[in-house]
Amino acid sequence: MFPDAECKVFLTATVAERARRRALDLEQRGFSVPPLAELEAAIAERDRLDSSREVAPLLQAEDAAVVITDGLTIDEVIAVLEDHFRARVPEDAWPGPAAAGEGNDLLG
Repeated sequence: MFPDAECKVFLTATVAERARRRALDLEQRGFSVPPLAELEAAIAERDRLDSSREVAPLLQAEDAAVVITDGLTIDEVIAVLEDHFRARVPEDAWPGPAAAGEGNDLLG
């Protein structure tokens, strides 16, 4: 999305992990849960289609760090991303806290 970004990450999880998460999500929302093998096949097919489409294929940038999120909580993923950012972006380039409304064009 941002080819000139100093810090690029490609977040992913294995097909098995994504199928497990999907099954849990369906179960928690009260839907019937297909067999994991069926979910895995559907996810793998979607990945194949997404990465091979002609317009805007979903591909990892060559210089992006891969973060595999299997077994990680959201907070753990955020910590990994923060560590990655801090290791690659000079501290003087880090964004500071914005004043209320500052830097948010949506609020006017």
